[in-house]
Amino acid sequence: MKRLMIVTAFLLFAGIAFGQTLKKGGVIAIHKMDVTLAAGVTMDQYMDFMVKKNIPTLNKEVEGVKFFMLEGDRGEGANSVAFMVWCESLEVRNKYWPEESGPSDEYRAILEKVQPLMDELDKLGTYTRVYTEWVIK
Repeated sequence: MKRLMIVTAFLLFAGIAFGQTLKKGGVIAIHKMDVTLAAGVTMDQYMDFMVKKNIPTLNKEVEGVKFFMLEGDRGEGANSVAFMVWCESLEVRNKYWPEESGPSDEYRAILEKVQPLMDELDKLGTYTRVYTEWVIK
């Protein structure tokens, strides 16, 4: 009986901790990146900066939004890099990016706040991107 209670408690905790799902009405944007590295910079250095500094900082600053770095493993995008932006709703997406042409004043203020980080990223390389935004149905 004690073992059953422990297993049940563990399963309940695991379900709560890892049971997050993508909810209807959320938005996912995939931005495929073509990175041009600065002289002497490797892709591993670039990705390390994005994963350990850039993405965590943005995730702390932008409420209702999560950023992720992606690396292509198989298929047409193998060996490519991208970032994914998840917004909890269209309203949240529109709060920061109201139009396709650019960010809102609120998001610009966040970018100004993290400008030293963005300047550091620019020293590692530049990128162009193509993207699609997907609404979860």
